[in-house]
Amino acid sequence: MVQQIRTVNSQQIKPKQPGMLLNPMRTINFLLNIRGNFVKNPQTLADTFNNYFTNVAKELVSKITKRDNSNCSQGSYMQYLDQALPQSFPAIHMKAVTEKEIYVIQKGLKWKRSSGYDEVPSWIVKLSMPFISSPLIYICNKILSTGVFPTRLKFSQISPMFKTGDKTDMSAYRPISLLTSFSKLFENVIYNRLLQHTKENSIITMDQYGFKSNSQLNWLYLN
Repeated sequence: MVQQIRTVNSQQIKPKQPGMLLNPMRTINFLLNIRGNFVKNPQTLADTFNNYFTNVAKELVSKITKRDNSNCSQGSYMQYLDQALPQSFPAIHMKAVTEKEIYVIQKGLKWKRSSGYDEVPSWIVKLSMPFISSPLIYICNKILSTGVFPTRLKFSQISPMFKTGDKTDMSAYRPISLLTSFSKLFENVIYNRLLQHTKENSIITMDQYGFKSNSQLNWLYLN
């Protein structure tokens, strides 16, 4: 997924892309300690945060001591999956999207002012639904029939959110990803079909409690 730095604290920053220039909409005295130097240039801040958030996971993994490969090998994972799911499952059927389904999904969107890089908040999408439902249905069905998710809908804006510690330290911030409202609509369409397929074919075990609708993790202790 292509990620773009959008904000640093309350300062709004336009990412530097072909045809897109840095455009600070609000100037504040924000400083970041970069290798001993305090920097407040918006473009430098955006580039530094982008590089940090992109590589921090790799750096953390490299610091973790490698465990016994005999217990964590790829073969052991595949053997477990073969034993847990010995039977084959039918191919998933991506049924066409209907107008009713699109309206149900858009009702689930929250009335928010925040937006992705397209600067179209969800409340505008919800109010515009009577006028844009037909093209949205066409795009959804095209995605399902071709198996191709539009590249531009994979873009997200990244907002560094301060958590705790020194405000001039990059490690004190966590990335918040803002997707476009249209991306959320299309993702929900695909999610509904994946969920129905897993339920109809009993692919997800009954012992799965986390990340599952109408299920709570504390039920695990009751059972």
